[in-house]
Amino acid sequence: MINKNSAKRLLRLVGQKLYAELDAIRATSNAKYPPIIVYQMGKVGSTSIYRSLKSSVLPNSIIFVHSLSDDVINQKKVHLNSGIRPVPYHLDLGIALKDRLKKKKFNHKFKIISLVRDPIALKISGTFQNPMFQDQLLQNSTGMFDPIRITNYLNAKLTSTNSFDYIFNWFDKELKTVFGIDVFAKPFNVNNGWTIFEGETADALIIRLEDLSSIGEDVISRFINVSENISLFQSNLRSWTKDEKVYKYVKENVKLDREACEKIYSNKFVTHFYSAEQIETMIDKWAK
Repeated sequence: MINKNSAKRLLRLVGQKLYAELDAIRATSNAKYPPIIVYQMGKVGSTSIYRSLKSSVLPNSIIFVHSLSDDVINQKKVHLNSGIRPVPYHLDLGIALKDRLKKKKFNHKFKIISLVRDPIALKISGTFQNPMFQDQLLQNSTGMFDPIRITNYLNAKLTSTNSFDYIFNWFDKELKTVFGIDVFAKPFNVNNGWTIFEGETADALIIRLEDLSSIGEDVISRFINVSENISLFQSNLRSWTKDEKVYKYVKENVKLDREACEKIYSNKFVTHFYSAEQIETMIDKWAK
């Protein structure tokens, strides 16, 4: 017999799944306004853009997901196996929207907004966001992040094989597989910090996170065709949390051998989105 608490959890799980399916239907059925999908890997400013667009009260449906490929199903399983219930809403929404896309049940060409970020900075941020998915205990007995443990962990982890596979393969696994948009087949404007990539079922605006604060409002507003600039505000910043000091310490003390840094920043993901000068600056930042 199911107890009261188990019944409540079950209702939340079922309710979230149904709501996500309805959200996906609403987003793909609007006959007048194309849906806007904030679609990118984690920890690159997606929450800030999503909340800014939602607060602008646009007539378009605003969707926020990290995955629309078959990988989203595996991600949900990982969360469930870790005891996280309900799972983050974007996972159920990603699964629901993926099914709609496969059945070609949509009326518009999608508008996709996606960001890229310095891969080492992204890995550090992701470690703080999801400590339960790391293979070492990174928190002390009080539940606080331990700066020494995290720094030592990252100094070792960032040089291990396949450590950056998720980041470096995201655009091919997601945008190319789902929408047929190959961002590496067309040059990215490294001087401006943004480029629009066009596809048959979607157009994708790619922006460097490092340039978002200076160009984001104007570029995003023109991309989604609104007369007044969208006001972007920052949210989910680590500097606003109780982990601020630890996060700052880790960023200042993660240091890799220069050879390891040069290998990381020689990947096509980095060389496609960043200039040679920008890459050298990032190497100098993280190299011993």
